[in-house]
Amino acid sequence: CADQLVLALADRAQIAGLTKNATDIEMSGEASKARGIPLLSNSAEQILAIEPDLIVGMPASRSAALRALPRQDYPLLDLATANTLGEIYTSIRETAAAVGHPERGSALIARMQAELAGLPKPGKGRVAAYYQRRGYMTGTGTLIDELMGRVGLVNLAGKLGKPPVSHLSL
Repeated sequence: CADQLVLALADRAQIAGLTKNATDIEMSGEASKARGIPLLSNSAEQILAIEPDLIVGMPASRSAALRALPRQDYPLLDLATANTLGEIYTSIRETAAAVGHPERGSALIARMQAELAGLPKPGKGRVAAYYQRRGYMTGTGTLIDELMGRVGLVNLAGKLGKPPVSHLSL
């Protein structure tokens, strides 16, 4: 997610490197924009080589590569895990401000809110489950739960009193 936010909000010339997930179309909605930008592994040497002005991560401070660096002050933007749209908007605002383009963050949020406001509600109160491999389902208090509600679905996990991630046998 941090890669996608940087790609959406920073100028290309501002981006010294991204994670390997940035070009993976299965992992990133911005994969095509990431082509041609250096991809970094979790390596202290690579971070030293690019001499970044800012390191963005979720959270960046937990990186083993950063802990291995000599005591230098690299500005970090520690993005929190976003489990709601409000938390996503906060990450967008923080990233946009950190890369010097707060207006891009505001514009992105406005576009997202307009698109979400226009979503139809085909669920009509029907109960649904977001069922994952190995019998796990996504519960309440999650982004999936919030989006299910926005399209008119009732999350089965909520009806069953399940936590954000729980096991459910079919």
